[in-house]
Amino acid sequence: MADERAPVTFRDWKERLATEPWAPAIKPQTAGDIIGFLRHCKEVHAPASIVGAKGYIAQREARVRNPEASPHAALRGSFFNGDENGGENCP
Repeated sequence: MADERAPVTFRDWKERLATEPWAPAIKPQTAGDIIGFLRHCKEVHAPASIVGAKGYIAQREARVRNPEASPHAALRGSFFNGDENGGENCP
């Protein structure tokens, strides 16, 4: 298992998202969730990491009652599909 505190990159995430066979309505939400997480990392001066994503998701879910608005699916897909889609340091 990879170190959950290790920094990860989201190299070419926009291009990879564009090639996903998801419904067109899901892609803008997913892009917004990824951008939101990366913005959060920048604001708190922390690298993107699995631990950071888990904390971000928990924080967002605590504020939002609608599970459909959770960034969980977008970030989970980005981290766990990273290696096979060209991400660096993704588990």
